Amino acid sequence: MSMRNGDTEILYQGRGGFRTRKMVCKIPISCMFLSNFEMKKGNITVWSRKWSEKDCQIDLENVEFKALPSGIHEVSDDVINFVLPREATTDEYYQGVAYYQQNGQEMAEKSEQLDRNSVKMYALGVIVDPKYKKSGVSNGSFDEWKSRQFTTANDYVDDLQDLLTRWLARKQYDNFTLFEEYFDCNSLANDSGELARDIVSNDANLVSEPARRPQMLEYLPFWIRKLGPLVFPLWKSCLLGERILILNPQGGSFELCNALNYCLSIISLIPRALQVNRHEEYEYFVKPLFTIGISDIDSMISDTRQVQTNVKVSGFIACTSDEIITTKIELYDKVLKVSKEATSQDQDDVAIYSNTGLQVKATPHDFESLRLFYENFLYEELSSTAKVRCLSMVEPKTWTQCLIDGFYRWSTAGYVKPSYQERVHYTSTSSEDNEVEMISSIVGYFHDRTSILLNKLKAIIEASEHQGSDEIVSIHPMALGDMDLDCFSMQDRDFVIALSWRLFQKEVRITEDYYEAIC
Repeated sequence: MSMRNGDTEILYQGRGGFRTRKMVCKIPISCMFLSNFEMKKGNITVWSRKWSEKDCQIDLENVEFKALPSGIHEVSDDVINFVLPREATTDEYYQGVAYYQQNGQEMAEKSEQLDRNSVKMYALGVIVDPKYKKSGVSNGSFDEWKSRQFTTANDYVDDLQDLLTRWLARKQYDNFTLFEEYFDCNSLANDSGELARDIVSNDANLVSEPARRPQMLEYLPFWIRKLGPLVFPLWKSCLLGERILILNPQGGSFELCNALNYCLSIISLIPRALQVNRHEEYEYFVKPLFTIGISDIDSMISDTRQVQTNVKVSGFIACTSDEIITTKIELYDKVLKVSKEATSQDQDDVAIYSNTGLQVKATPHDFESLRLFYENFLYEELSSTAKVRCLSMVEPKTWTQCLIDGFYRWSTAGYVKPSYQERVHYTSTSSEDNEVEMISSIVGYFHDRTSILLNKLKAIIEASEHQGSDEIVSIHPMALGDMDLDCFSMQDRDFVIALSWRLFQKEVRITEDYYEAIC
């Protein structure tokens, strides 16, 4: 995992390890485009350039709907990440990002009567090839790790904001010279070996220099506070390689939702050192597809048909503001619904549903994990208001757990806790006032939980195989506690069963023997 701090890149190297290096070079731009929303024509692309009209295989059809998704008109500016599929395969993508800006809200504040013909809504975007180094085009120093490939286009976000702000200030809407010059200096066709940043250095029409946009991982603490205990069911869904939709409400921030795409992919990434897979098709991460819309439905249906014909299709995380996609239940497994107000503390401001409409809640163990996480990694305690809100997202305890809890309170006067309440202890290596270290420790926390879970499960399955048993593997419910899961929740039982099959192609069952929990 990496984060930028000025001209330095801070790299996470596993539990407690950090190093810095000079920030990697940008990947050259393959395509650049400007899209516009017009009242009479709708979304259109008014200007575009490819590094080669002959050799560039990127299809820009419908890119204007990627850069100007539904509901974007309700915000003054935003950053939209998206992907475009390669022609040769549906499982690899070009990475794209667009910066959007409009003047409608500013005009509405200055005048009671808004002339719609004067409203300007534009999105300036670039598309890059994340496999640039592997293609043999260059011997430059580009990071090959998958997480880096998901965000290669974002190296251009600050430039796009700067360029579009300057261009709009000039009010010469048919003059694209500024974009042409920038593309010539930063495109794949440029053989100079360096990418120019100073092409947009000075302009009298720009009042102030735009601030740097936050990196995606910088939103991780925000999203954990927002999701509460529901971050754990989402983490488990990612480990299962499920197809997850994030429903961005009208007027919601695509930049925030796209950051959640990336954060979930990173925290659920399985370290290859675990060597847990039994078949070559297993993926160690879920792909963030970022922003999708109605124009993507046909390709998603095509992917679904491949699943039905036993062709492997990877899990994904994507955000959309087109609620109609959630009605096509064959296209996804889980949907996360987020409230419009990013700071809303309403009890129903965030919820997870299966594609059959059933609400997915966190387990009681997830809530306790969150409470300890707050103390050890966010350096704060859950407020009473936050506890009430989080508990509304948690499923009730089972009768079995209530009976065993009551037995312990009665027989020991509350001095002895049952073994399943003993938590795996995680420690943060970060300091409270260092945001980069805090975020790296949070990622390390989830990777540690993944390692404990998979190593315990692998050991149980291998022990059964060493005994010469080819039948169903029986797992004691207390073993789920060793995996840092809820040993009473049916949700976590089903999760272990599904994960065992996905990783090891081994059928398991969870027994009903709770005698060990009492003793």
